[in-house]
Amino acid sequence: MSHSIAIVGAGVLGRLLALAFHRKGWIVSLYDRGDRSGSASCSWSAAGMIAPYIGMKDAEQTATVLGEYAIEQWPVWLESLIAPVFHGENGCLAVAHPRDARELDTLFQRIADLSQHDDLMTECTAPDIAELEPELAGRFHRGLFFPFEQHIDNHHLLRVLGDTIEAAAINWFDRTEVTRLEPRQVTSLRGTETYDWVIDARGLGATADIGGLRGVRGELLHLHAPDVRLTRPIRLMHPRHAIYIVPRADQRYVVGATLEDTDSRAPISARSVMELLSAACTVHPGFGEARLLETVVDLRPTLPNNLPRITPQQGLISINGLSRCGLLVSPALVDIAVTFIDTGEVHPMADGVMEEWTL
Repeated sequence: MSHSIAIVGAGVLGRLLALAFHRKGWIVSLYDRGDRSGSASCSWSAAGMIAPYIGMKDAEQTATVLGEYAIEQWPVWLESLIAPVFHGENGCLAVAHPRDARELDTLFQRIADLSQHDDLMTECTAPDIAELEPELAGRFHRGLFFPFEQHIDNHHLLRVLGDTIEAAAINWFDRTEVTRLEPRQVTSLRGTETYDWVIDARGLGATADIGGLRGVRGELLHLHAPDVRLTRPIRLMHPRHAIYIVPRADQRYVVGATLEDTDSRAPISARSVMELLSAACTVHPGFGEARLLETVVDLRPTLPNNLPRITPQQGLISINGLSRCGLLVSPALVDIAVTFIDTGEVHPMADGVMEEWTL
């Protein structure tokens, strides 16, 4: 007899969970208050970097380990989907202007303190940078190259995950507000329905049920820059902001920064747009002729320790706190949840993110 499970929340994490349990033979129901595009989820506002090292702010050993797992698992996931997804596997590059060169030293030391592997990053001189990204020749004298890191078009990913879910005929209740979650039960406008298990993947939609959950505001610009030909994500090191430029297909780019803890979803300010564009132009002057396609503002669900957390109890698991690294940690969180619910075992990746079992 097949077991049933409800996944509540259809961002990237929820969509991966739905497919993973379906492939294990479970009867899956996927709930989401937004439409099937995923534009209402914070997954929509991601830059798409699978980068456990270049985005490191502190000695985040747990997040780094989860990200290393993602580097291995994302190509496997993408191969299993119904259509190709834009995906780069050619590493990421961190650079700094001379006045901010100390930020490169700080990043180098953080990673050196976390790992004994010498191949995770390479110190770059000006000729090295020019070889990696010819259009940056002569613009930066120092950098750090992270050869194993990846990037992915999150909008494209959400669409192809959705197409794969529909092709699998998984029950998908979109535009369906869930009003109450309990072990084995989901209550919505459809009424109360019972399952063997429920997974809460609502992000900030679960704020009333999870103490300490807060939003961290992120702002993104989507640009079309015909005069720019960068091939990999660039992080511009700065003492106040993590500014990144991430390529997409057809010379489109995402330029963004994570700003502050806030619950404001106010539209992006003119000042922020100018600061992001100015930063992009200092990396490559061709961004001065770019066309602004879209601005995106969203809040990333974040817990006090800035790490994801899986909270299990009989019949209900909560997964939250993915913060600014949802794509980075999702493959590991999916495998932890599937292993625990499907087999009763604790996955090796669960250390540091999964709370003790509560009956």
